[in-house]
Amino acid sequence: MLTTPRHGRRTIEAISTDTLSNSIDNLYGQATALLSERELIPAAGLDKHNKYVQRLLNAAADQRLITVADLIGRSTAVIAIACDVEPSALTKFSKPKITNRIHTARNILTALLTAGAAAQGDDPTSAAALIQPVGHRRGGKERPLRDDEIVLARILAEYTYERGGRRAIAALQYTLTEAGAWPSETVLVTGSDLDNIDAPTTLAVKGVNQRAAARHITLDPWSANHIGREARTVATRYPGAIHTDRLAFTGLSGNRSPQASSAVNTGVGRFLEDAGIVDLSVAASSPSKWRVLQVMEKEGVLAAMHASGHTRTITFRTWLGLSDKAVEGLPARIRRPGA
Repeated sequence: MLTTPRHGRRTIEAISTDTLSNSIDNLYGQATALLSERELIPAAGLDKHNKYVQRLLNAAADQRLITVADLIGRSTAVIAIACDVEPSALTKFSKPKITNRIHTARNILTALLTAGAAAQGDDPTSAAALIQPVGHRRGGKERPLRDDEIVLARILAEYTYERGGRRAIAALQYTLTEAGAWPSETVLVTGSDLDNIDAPTTLAVKGVNQRAAARHITLDPWSANHIGREARTVATRYPGAIHTDRLAFTGLSGNRSPQASSAVNTGVGRFLEDAGIVDLSVAASSPSKWRVLQVMEKEGVLAAMHASGHTRTITFRTWLGLSDKAVEGLPARIRRPGA
């Protein structure tokens, strides 16, 4: 079963004439410049991104497409050609390898369109909503995001940070979760939780009752830039409030109230849908899990456990969807750093 974006299917008229009449060559140049200058593509996913971009451009050339309007109108065929599958395979239950290939191509095409739309001043959600969803990815309930999905979310976050509006809090909550915070931890973050408000490198998060311990998480350049800027904005707007004013406050009382947690889950979930990530297996915790996987790939499973806040190996394995072999040799319970 497929879902559609929360706001419903939009028509092509929601996108400006300048964007629609833009050539595919210009779209590629504008999108590539934005993605590169803002560091929106995770380093580990850059080679795959470039490979799929070339496949998509070749497919568009095979179809003799010229403009962005042409590309949107023939997007299903372009994705199918780039993946070497029949168009009907895009919505069928396929082998994991094929499904992942289709999702990667679909999301990278959406990233080019949304980045190009943003470069023209259009809301990227208008372009994202015009690309049909495809069969769901595997990975279990509330799986980690993939690199191509991170790019989509970052494009919308960048646009939102520049324009403000109703998604402003959700964009910051997304950024905090992508940095490694649990969704319910995001409403507790203040400027004093950064090691350096002018050039932050780490963020202290408070933990989740009975689930995750308090800890320090390392920020990458993209999240550090936006979290640090927001903290400085709050400090300027409310002098003396840096230690108490929450950066992503929802307006709901209670440090760890169920209402606040539910509001974040809903807000981040809708933000991901608006970005073009339409998949039943994605949830508000998916960006956090992506970050923990990055730590695991670079520093090992023990460092990933510390980054997640888990202290029990079995709950960490289940939470991240790992095999028994992945945590082989670890004790049943670990002591968190500094405890």
